[in-house]
Amino acid sequence: MELKVGYPVKINLLPRKYVVKRAPNWVRLFFLALLLGFTTFYIYTYLITWLEVNSLIAQNTVLETELGQLKEREQKLKAVQEEINRIEKRVGVLKSLIVREPDWLKILALIGNSMPPDLYLEEASFDSTKIDCKGKSQSIFSVARFIEMISRYPDIFASADFRSLNLTPDGAMYNFDLSLGLKTP
Repeated sequence: MELKVGYPVKINLLPRKYVVKRAPNWVRLFFLALLLGFTTFYIYTYLITWLEVNSLIAQNTVLETELGQLKEREQKLKAVQEEINRIEKRVGVLKSLIVREPDWLKILALIGNSMPPDLYLEEASFDSTKIDCKGKSQSIFSVARFIEMISRYPDIFASADFRSLNLTPDGAMYNFDLSLGLKTP
């Protein structure tokens, strides 16, 4: 029996021996706690895995863009390497041509330094193996001195040979014709 009032008050008039004590259902509480624990663990694991997957997807995207950039750079480097190879071939051809050709500036400087003051050249023809010179001198000794000075450079001049030596009609000068053999590299 209950007394009804306008406000929510409940009074139990049964004697205490008839009041059923409510004991907690430990088995239900254990399974409920176990269910909440597994659910929390599942949600936590799902969130961690989801975050790792998203992180890996972002890293994959970044790596794919870097891979694309690296492929472009590789193509550019291949093109540059091909250009370098072409230039190296050209340089190799030029070097082989330069090695075969004598150093004309050095040779002309040596000829000029070897000439006595009273000797001069009127004509010269150059070949890769020899130089033909025609000139005039006031004495035979100047021509001999010139040949002797040229022979001091055996690494450049292989030989210095007379082809002709004549006295000019007025008798004041000597015309000479020399052939200077060059050493081939």
